[in-house]
Amino acid sequence: MDPIKTTLNTYRQIAQPYSDEYYDYFKNNLEHLQVFINELPKEGKVLDAGSGPGGVAEYFAEQGFDVTGIDNVAEMIALSSKKVPSVEFREMDVRHLDFSESSFDGIISEYLVIHIPSVELPSTLQGFYRVLKPGGLLYVSLFEGDEERYIDEPFKPGEKAFWNFIPSETFKEMLNAAGFKVIYEKKQQTQADEEFLGTELFFVAKKS
Repeated sequence: MDPIKTTLNTYRQIAQPYSDEYYDYFKNNLEHLQVFINELPKEGKVLDAGSGPGGVAEYFAEQGFDVTGIDNVAEMIALSSKKVPSVEFREMDVRHLDFSESSFDGIISEYLVIHIPSVELPSTLQGFYRVLKPGGLLYVSLFEGDEERYIDEPFKPGEKAFWNFIPSETFKEMLNAAGFKVIYEKKQQTQADEEFLGTELFFVAKKS
């Protein structure tokens, strides 16, 4: 199975119930997001990479930021565009960003890297680095672990999604190798109901 294609196919089928369930899930992480927000310039340009239902993009737009949301699932883009008309959402592969260098003051990556194989994460992070302005900030949330595997999708029995559970130190090393300096890192127990989930990791890193 191709991990990305398999996961995208599953999310296309579950876009509506996923959006209904997780639109506001990010509010469990406001403590960490606020660290990111406090470091951003007012009204700065922010990329929501893997924007999903659009809740995070809406929140940042309400805080006065100029937000662009991207996702590789057309059905998610359609839902988020309808729910949050004040934000521009574009269908785009986060591994191949179609933006110029130094386009954004900040990038939000809320539960995005969990679906990208480790072998592709260095180039993905380098892409984030490229489109950030000097001193720009990256916020990342993910799940701690030490395995990559396919998991049955609770919203669609019979379908699977690829998940990448990463050790905290390993991901920190990836950020450093891409040119970022980690300025904040925290752990917390997940608030989601899925039994296979556990500890969530949060990083804020600066383009050096």
